[in-house]
Amino acid sequence: MTIYRDEPRPPLVVLVHGLHSNQQELAFVKAGLERAGIVCVLPNIEGYTFSDTRTEKSRKPDWRSWVNQLVQELYKLNKLHGRVILTGISTGANLSLAAALEAPDTLVGVVPLSTSLFIDGWKIPSYNFLVLLAYYTPLGVFWTYKESSPYGVQDERIRNWIERELTNKGTSAAGSSTIPNAYLRENHRLLLWLRKRLKKEIPNLPLLAIHALRDEIASIKNVNYLEKYWPLNYFDKLLLANSYHMISIDRERAKVIQALINFSKKMA
Repeated sequence: MTIYRDEPRPPLVVLVHGLHSNQQELAFVKAGLERAGIVCVLPNIEGYTFSDTRTEKSRKPDWRSWVNQLVQELYKLNKLHGRVILTGISTGANLSLAAALEAPDTLVGVVPLSTSLFIDGWKIPSYNFLVLLAYYTPLGVFWTYKESSPYGVQDERIRNWIERELTNKGTSAAGSSTIPNAYLRENHRLLLWLRKRLKKEIPNLPLLAIHALRDEIASIKNVNYLEKYWPLNYFDKLLLANSYHMISIDRERAKVIQALINFSKKMA
C-alpha cells in the first residue's frame, strides 16, 4: 500500500514596506507568494506606515518604536502560526534585520530586499552628508525629501505609471511622493544602530540578501557589509542586474518572488 504524505506547510511570510510608505510596495510579492500557497502578513507600523488620513502629531516617528512593534507582531504570529520568515524592502529591510537580531527565536529566516545600511547609490550626490544638518538642526523644519525619477525603477513603463500615481494620489508602489524630515532622521538613527549591532553576536539564522547591482539608493556595499558580519554558513545572496532600488516592482520582480518561494520551501 502506498502512503501519500502532505508536503510540509511553508512558513508564514511577514512583509515590511519601506519608510513612510504602505503595503502597496509589496503587493506584487504578496500576490506571487500567495499563488504558491504561502500565507503573507503585511503589518501596519504606527509612526512608520504612511496614511493620508493620519495626523503627524499622533504618529510621531521613533525607530525604537518601529522595531518594538515589529518584534511584538512577530511573537504574536510565531505563537499563532509557528514558523515565520521576515522580509522587508529598503528601510523595511533594515527593520527586518533589527527585529531578527532582537528576536531571532521568532523566526526561521530573514530576507532583506535592497538593504539600506548605507545611503550611497549612484543617484546620491557627494554632498549628501549635508542632510545631517537637516536631520539634527532646526533647519530640518524647512526640508522634506521629494521623490524623483527614476523612482527606484529601471523599467520605463513602470516608472511612468509610478509618476502618474504620485501625481494623482501622493503615493504609489514605489512609496510616497515626499518623506518628512522626522522620518528620515529616525531612519538615520536606525541604520547607525544597526551597523554597530551587526558587529556584535549574530544568531545562526538563515539570511538571503536580495539586491540590485545598480541600486541608485544603496550600493552593493550594503550586501558586502552583511556578508562580512553574518555567520558564513547562514548567509546567501541574490544579485540582480536589471533592476534599481525597488526590486519588488521592477523588471526582475519575478526572480525576487521565486527566490522567496524557494527560501520558504527550504525552511518548511
